Order: sequence, then structure tokens, then C-alpha cells
Amino acid sequence: MTTPLFELHDIGTVNTKSGVPLRVMQGLSETHLQQLKKYSLDTSDTELAVTSDRKRFGTGSFEEWYAQGRTLYVAVTPDDVLAGIVWCGPKALPTTDREFGEGSEWHTVAYRSYGIFRGAGFMKKFCEMALAHYVTQNTGVRLYVQIACGNDASISLARSLGFVSLPTDALIDRTVEVLVK
Repeated sequence: MTTPLFELHDIGTVNTKSGVPLRVMQGLSETHLQQLKKYSLDTSDTELAVTSDRKRFGTGSFEEWYAQGRTLYVAVTPDDVLAGIVWCGPKALPTTDREFGEGSEWHTVAYRSYGIFRGAGFMKKFCEMALAHYVTQNTGVRLYVQIACGNDASISLARSLGFVSLPTDALIDRTVEVLVK
């Protein structure tokens, strides 16, 4: 179930390790979209350079991407600064093993934190809250993350959320690690 564009629903609150409260919402506002575009177009952000965010959120049509059944969650500061996102949506599991997860409906998950909020200690709780909400709205789906090899922080976060790695020989693209839940 996709939330209409620019419609927000409160999910809860998480705190950074320094105590800054972040409001967690399903959806995003036009202000958040503008911040997301700005972050995605920042060529000095080497961590985002290995993602498809520049095209997905910066130069491409966000509306077309969102219309593919995406569900977006945002974490924002009290003064409405976008600290992080989690997005989920239906997408085939990228594996060469057709029997793996047969009969399951697969949905991909991605997450990002931005600028000064990287390493701020809120992403695990934010992801837990967003994913718990998502699976209540999409019962019966199986989740996976696809992360660039070498992105140890993101892989560690996925594992802490209960995702486990698929064998490398089962992957279509061996430059990524795919973890399933």
C-alpha cells in the first residue's frame, strides 16, 4: 500500500545518540523532497556516489520512481531537516537460483542517512520502526537489501536488522551483497 505523494503519517520518534529527537513518518513532504534532491545531487558525498540516488532522486523523475509501488519513510529533526530515509517496494530478488524463495513475494529495502546524521546512532531503531510498519501493511512479503560490496556499515546494519547474506554464487551481480529476511 503506497501512501499518496506528499501525504505524511506519523509512525513514532527515535533519538540520535546525542538525544536529538527525530520524527518518523511514512511519506514525505515537498520540503523533504527538495532536501532529498539536494542531498542526491551533492557530488562531494562519496557515500551516495555508489548508489543510484543521483538518478533516482536528483536528475530523474521522483514521481515516476514513487509510482512503482514505493513506500517511503523519513526521519526529520524538530526543525524539519531530513536526517534519513528508508524505502521499500516490490522488486524481484536478484538471484540466479530460481528455487530460492520460490512462492515468495519479494520487496526491496534501502536506507540512507545524510550529512551530520551519519553515525548519529538512530538508523537501527529508525529501520526497525519503518520495516515493522511496512510489513504490517504488506503482509506475507519477504524483504531483501542489495548493498555495494565494501559498504561495511550498511551491511552491518542489515545484519543487525536480521538480514542474512545470500551465497555469492547465487547472485546476478557480484559487485553487491544481497541479504534477505
